[in-house]
Amino acid sequence: MAGNSLRRESDDLASRISELGTKSTQLLQFLSFAILGAATLRTEQFPADPTLVRVATWWWILAVFPILLAVLPVKDFRWNGRTWYRFLVLVKFLLLWMAVIFSGVGAVQFLRAMS
Repeated sequence: MAGNSLRRESDDLASRISELGTKSTQLLQFLSFAILGAATLRTEQFPADPTLVRVATWWWILAVFPILLAVLPVKDFRWNGRTWYRFLVLVKFLLLWMAVIFSGVGAVQFLRAMS
């Protein structure tokens, strides 16, 4: 009976780790396009404040690092270890939110550059 609940918890944690990994991958794709867009705006063809575009790019590049850490395949270091899985869920959650905040600051700076 207790074995089933422990196994279910491990499965739930593994599912949550996978979900956070998927969200991290999606944010990484957004950042790739955002940085590409900012690089395109740095040309003289578009009326944008180059300083704010540079600041937006800096924030987006900064957001890449926590995302790269969040997508690392570290779950296999301790397969089905509940304590390890709990730790990974917390760390991936925090890294994802850190990247979301950095991306948000970059988006605000990008919008300011365009206005």
